[in-house]
Amino acid sequence: MGPANEEQSVIITFAAGTPGYYDPQYAMTNTLAKESDVHSLCVVLLEVLCGRLCCTYSNGRIEQNLVRKWIESYEEKKLNDIIFKDTAIEPLEQSALETFSDIAYRCLQESHEDRPRMAKVVTELETALIYQKEMFLVYEHVSRGSLDRYLDSPHLTWSQRLKICLDAAKALRYLHDQKERHQRLIHCDVKSANILLDDQWNAKVSNVGLSIMGPTNEHSSVTVTVVASTPGYCDPQYAMTHTLTKKSDVYSFGVVLFEVLCGRLCYTLDSKDHVNEILVTTWVKSYE
Repeated sequence: MGPANEEQSVIITFAAGTPGYYDPQYAMTNTLAKESDVHSLCVVLLEVLCGRLCCTYSNGRIEQNLVRKWIESYEEKKLNDIIFKDTAIEPLEQSALETFSDIAYRCLQESHEDRPRMAKVVTELETALIYQKEMFLVYEHVSRGSLDRYLDSPHLTWSQRLKICLDAAKALRYLHDQKERHQRLIHCDVKSANILLDDQWNAKVSNVGLSIMGPTNEHSSVTVTVVASTPGYCDPQYAMTHTLTKKSDVYSFGVVLFEVLCGRLCYTLDSKDHVNEILVTTWVKSYE
């Protein structure tokens, strides 16, 4: 039992604990504090991260203490060389790895004053778990399916067409977040096939599988390695420069507006269902 005073420690005659886990400060000074438990717990965190015990043994004696090697791997940014990997389980997300390893490293600081409180450890582990968990988007049932199926429907009035476009525009405005309340989301694949309609012809923007988190700064952009979008809808500047901005979604949405206006998809297909012609240039010239 320790003192109720948050700052006090306990002095004992002999240090007791398991080699490899106990706090070096405790071993040297025989002074026991809550921070000693923090150190020991974070040795366990590194064991979980690396998938092995912190010590190797030979004839009942410690042959190697791996904690120092693990700390060096963290400092040299070589954690990927030592973390546990198995193709049978999901990989550790980079954000989860960084959060997990950062708190473990801080817990192993030599000075008690430099170690976090256990409450902070709990908070950081919760954050790492959130990063690791797979996120799901749950949509209400949209019985009419996607907009591309109704572009040439005589039952879709001009008022309904305009309302569908307005609903989709509001959804994209939310993703782009003009008030900068959260990190921006660039959809990357805006097209009529990704706009879903319910019984009342209300529109929902769906399929964010290609979406990319963008910076909150209004004028910043994101550079990507491989351009991912649908031919006909893809922003030409994005395709040429691999530079992605909110305006790339704006371009794709403009193509959808012309589809709604003209009552047809922005491309034609040949007999093998390959894209034969993209109509966007023709539409732009007709406007001009």
